[in-house]
Amino acid sequence: MKIALIYNPVAGGAHRFNRPARLAKHLRRAYHEVLVYSTHQPGDATDLARQAITEGAEVVVAVGGDGTVNEVIQGMAGSDIPLAVYPAGTTNVWCKQVRMPQSPQRAARVIGQGSQRQIDLGRADGQYFLLMTGIGLDGEITQAVNLDLKKKIGKLAYALAAARLGLHFRGSYVKLILDPDSEHPRHLRLHTSLIIVTNTERYAVIKLAREAQLDDGQLELLVFNEKNLFSRFKRLYSIASSHTERDHNIQRYQVRRAIIEVEDSLGVQIDGDPHGRTNNKLPMSIECVPAILRVIVPRNASPGLFSLTEQI
Repeated sequence: MKIALIYNPVAGGAHRFNRPARLAKHLRRAYHEVLVYSTHQPGDATDLARQAITEGAEVVVAVGGDGTVNEVIQGMAGSDIPLAVYPAGTTNVWCKQVRMPQSPQRAARVIGQGSQRQIDLGRADGQYFLLMTGIGLDGEITQAVNLDLKKKIGKLAYALAAARLGLHFRGSYVKLILDPDSEHPRHLRLHTSLIIVTNTERYAVIKLAREAQLDDGQLELLVFNEKNLFSRFKRLYSIASSHTERDHNIQRYQVRRAIIEVEDSLGVQIDGDPHGRTNNKLPMSIECVPAILRVIVPRNASPGLFSLTEQI
């Protein structure tokens, strides 16, 4: 089998632990042909994914963090070539979600013999996301993170940015239209500091949307209602304790599409990376794109992640 590895040499521990080379070695031992592509600047992984498919890759493996994976899926969505992900970044939410092993030897076995699934992707204003998009506080945090500091201290850089912003961030009034193309669209207007639209159960290391499934044709939308600073701390506690479903001030909806209109400009993140700001004159559109990506996951991945029981 012809396998393409696309790796980000500056992501997390990719270079420090020589992970791409070790993974490639184990794949070759299993008699796979391995092509190795290295990114050099933002956007490269998208182009390299398309190039790998053109050059006959039968599997594409993204080696890096969630940002690298997001770039790769932009070049793979809609193709028949499956994607596998090997964890080598600051955060690897997808790998935690599907239980992808960190051992290069075990990961190579999953890539060659794992379960193939057809899954949905989210799309926010034209950009696909595998995991989630956030509007509000977490978008502000991702844009405030010092990238040089992130390279040195990893996830702690996000905590420091959150501490700087958390006390003073005010949020905004927003208008939501849920499933606007349906017979009975829902209209909401409220004040919030954070809206999360997720395709997966996990948000960072936290289980935020246990009801989320990767192939059910819909996304989970969570709106955090806050009236004051004390209310914000209660919401943050709900997130940290993975008990958001018990918090009645976090409204939860299952949607195929949502239109979000924000009065005050808010930061946006997609799959953990900054994605600009909302435009108070142009609503943001977020939708589920069903069954558009094939992935390889371990055979012991939680069956609750999928609505379909059969494996490809």
